[in-house]
Amino acid sequence: MAWLLLTIGGILAGQMIYRWKKDIILTTIVCVVIALLGIYLGTVAPSNAILGNAIASNKYVWGILALVFCYFAAVLPIWRFALPINYVASYHRFLGSLIWNHWSICAPS
Repeated sequence: MAWLLLTIGGILAGQMIYRWKKDIILTTIVCVVIALLGIYLGTVAPSNAILGNAIASNKYVWGILALVFCYFAAVLPIWRFALPINYVASYHRFLGSLIWNHWSICAPS
């Protein structure tokens, strides 16, 4: 659920900024709230509760969804798909680091 609403929020951000010429602050607030709603809904109703265990645990279903996502990422312009999704997702990383007071990625060097 979270990845779906993050994608929808990102695509909406691209439309709001580049097509509809809306304010960047309004766009950011609306789209980040949509993406955060997706994270919340993903904790309340995970994939297996919505789709059932048979579909949610099927690797072929998720593989097809990943291929569809990659197809759109490849054929749509950067401003319409990749750029706005990464823009909205960057706020999740920033908010997550604020919440957990952890400013760096903990990975061995």
